[in-house]
Amino acid sequence: MQLSDITTQVTGLMNRRDFTASTSLQTTFINQGIMRLQRELRVPAMEKSINVTFGIGTVTVGTETFWIGAGTYNSTTGAVTLTGISNAADGTQVQMSPGLSVVVAGLQGTGTQIASLSGTFTAQAGSSGNTLVYNVAAGLNAVIGVMNTTLTIPNDLLELQDIIPAASNLKLTKVDITRALRYANGGTVSAVGNTAVAIPGNPEVYCRQGGVWVLGPSPEPGAVLRVDYWAELTPLVNPTDTNIISIIAWDLIVYAALVQAAIYYKDARKDDWEDQYQTAFSAIQEQSDDDDENAGAVVMPCYQMPIDWEFDHY
Repeated sequence: MQLSDITTQVTGLMNRRDFTASTSLQTTFINQGIMRLQRELRVPAMEKSINVTFGIGTVTVGTETFWIGAGTYNSTTGAVTLTGISNAADGTQVQMSPGLSVVVAGLQGTGTQIASLSGTFTAQAGSSGNTLVYNVAAGLNAVIGVMNTTLTIPNDLLELQDIIPAASNLKLTKVDITRALRYANGGTVSAVGNTAVAIPGNPEVYCRQGGVWVLGPSPEPGAVLRVDYWAELTPLVNPTDTNIISIIAWDLIVYAALVQAAIYYKDARKDDWEDQYQTAFSAIQEQSDDDDENAGAVVMPCYQMPIDWEFDHY
């Protein structure tokens, strides 16, 4: 059902001239009803999954491949500088130097010509340790990205379900911030020369910190994590707008809006509309709950053994 149809239903059931004449109040009560739904309802129709990839590309020197942590591109000179280049397998750092032949692949970022920063190049002056400098054409439209060490929380998140690394397919366990940071910053430590280096690995735990989730251990560059969560409904702004609830359970929005209107007008029908809302809400939520509870409850019949029919042997 479109927003215009929902508005017609709400104004018709409310049946007040002052309400019918006030489009601002109609919008307010419908939006309040949707906000209530988002706080209370958790059904598959509201679920969303996104995949997040860590790392911004690779550098191959000879037969050894390393991951890139961050980079910059100077559009005036054509110089590309890649930093934080490391072997995710054991934490060792590549030792760059001018003159090395390197292969840069899969460089990630933004711009229509980001792919032009990948290819086979010769390391230039300034290449040292885990930093690589090489030259490409100047004037390209390209901005190199930075590898994430935390996971940004989606803007439309209502409630998290799971964070699952593709490498392990085991959902992460929520812990307190102290433990998560210890895992993220410590992890497995390998001695590289005289320096202790925290080695990324498969994340096992997470904790929310501001607008990000701290993952521990920090994901290896190139790791893929799937985030499953309940997302906000698509806003209803224009008369022809719809969202998933306005399509499959529009009466929830109508009665939620009517309850808000009844509170405003001190209308005696508030309890009746609340009952209608709760009836519709329970029906759709119970369908979802039953599906979740019974998904793993299917039991195959046991094998029948010959002795099952030989009752005289008891």
